[in-house]
Amino acid sequence: MTAWGLFAAYLIWRVVEGPVLTWQDTTSYMAVARHPFPSAALLGGARAPVEPLLWKLTGTETRYALTQTVIAIVAWSVLAATVAWRLRSPWRSLLAGVVVLSFASTWQVIEWDWSVLSESISLSALALMFAAILWLVQRVTLPRAAVFLLASLVYAGARDPGIWVVAMLAVIACALALARLIAGGPRRAARTALIGLALLSIAGVTELGAVSSNRNVINVEDVFDVRVFPFPQRIAWFAARGMPQSAALDSLAASAQPNRKSATVIAPHLGGRQWRALSTWFNRKSQVLYLEYLLTHPGYDVTAPFVSPELTFNDANGNLAFYAGPYTPLPVISAIMFPPGDVIAVLGLLSASLAVARRLTRLTEIRAMVVMAIVGMLAILIAWQGDGMEVARHTIEGNVEVRLAVLVTMLFALLWSPRART
Repeated sequence: MTAWGLFAAYLIWRVVEGPVLTWQDTTSYMAVARHPFPSAALLGGARAPVEPLLWKLTGTETRYALTQTVIAIVAWSVLAATVAWRLRSPWRSLLAGVVVLSFASTWQVIEWDWSVLSESISLSALALMFAAILWLVQRVTLPRAAVFLLASLVYAGARDPGIWVVAMLAVIACALALARLIAGGPRRAARTALIGLALLSIAGVTELGAVSSNRNVINVEDVFDVRVFPFPQRIAWFAARGMPQSAALDSLAASAQPNRKSATVIAPHLGGRQWRALSTWFNRKSQVLYLEYLLTHPGYDVTAPFVSPELTFNDANGNLAFYAGPYTPLPVISAIMFPPGDVIAVLGLLSASLAVARRLTRLTEIRAMVVMAIVGMLAILIAWQGDGMEVARHTIEGNVEVRLAVLVTMLFALLWSPRART
C-alpha cells in the first residue's frame, strides 16, 4: 500500500507542479473537439476520437492532464495488483507489485501524463489490456471480457496504429477459439470466439472512421518525403502505378545534398499549384498503393527500420526525453526498469529459458505474454512504417508492450510457485 501511495502521489504531484505541455497535435484535438457529440466530424474526424472526447469532457490543459494521470494510476495499479494476485506468497506478491509500479514510474512511461497528447491514454489502455488478459487466460467471464474489450476500444480509438494491434488480437482469439473447439471444449471456444468477433468489430468500426476521414494521408506524405522521394527506384515503382510528376520528383532527389547524420528529406510543397496533381493523387490513391508496396516488399518492411541514418525526421534525434520538457524524472529507476532494447532482448531470452528450465511453458500467463511480446514487435514495425515523422514517439506503445511482456514473463518465471492461485 505504501508503494502504491508513493506511486500515485508522485504522478499527481508531477502534473500539478507543471507545466502541462502542449504540442502541435494538441491544437488539432481542440479543433475536432468543437464538433458536437455524436457527430461524424468528432468520432471519425481529422483525429482519432479518444483525445478530442477527453478534451471535450475536461476543457482545459490542466484538467486534461490530471484526468489522464488519474486514469494512468488506476490502470497501472490494476495491472500491478493482478500480477501480484497471481503469486500466492505475500513477499512474492509484494515484490511483483512493486516491480510493475516501478516500471510504470519510469520517465518513458509517465512523461506523457503532463502533455496534451495521446500516449498517456494509450499506455493506460495497454496496461488494462494486459491485466484483463491475465484474468481471461484463467477464466472467461463477462466482467473480465468487458474490461478487456473496453480497454481495447480505447486503445484503438486513441491512435490509429492501435487498430492493427486490436485486429491482430482478434485473429489470435479466433484461432484460439478454433483450437479449443477442436480439442472438445465448445463452451470455452464459444466464449473466446465472441471476444474475437467483438475485437474484429472494434477494429472495423475504428478503421472505418480512419478511412472515411482520410486523416492518414498526412502520415503517408511524411513517409514518402523521407522513404520514397529521395530514392529514384522507389519513385519509378510508384510512377509506374500512377503516381504523377515523377520527373519533377527525380529532379528534387538529384539536387538534394545527402547528410550522413540524418535522412534526406524531399518534401514538395503540396499546397502550391506546382504540385497540385501530386496532392490530388495523395488524397485519392496514395494509401492503397503504399500498402501494396509494403505487401509486395517484405524484405524492405523488415530491414528499412535498421537503415542508418534512420529514415525519419523531426524526431529530436530519437531522444524521447525531449517530450518530458525541462525535467527527466526518476532517472535511476528509469535506467534500471527501462534499459536499452538489446538488454530487453537478452532478458526476454533469459526469461524464456528460465520458464523452460522450471517447466512453466504450459503456464497460460507466460504463453499469453509471449504472444503479447510478438504482437508488440509487430506493433513497432507497423507504427514505424505508418509515418516518417517522430517515429520514436509513435512507436512508444509497441515499445512498452514488448518490455511489459518481458517483465511479466520474468516475474512469473522467477516467482511462480506450485501454490500460486489457480
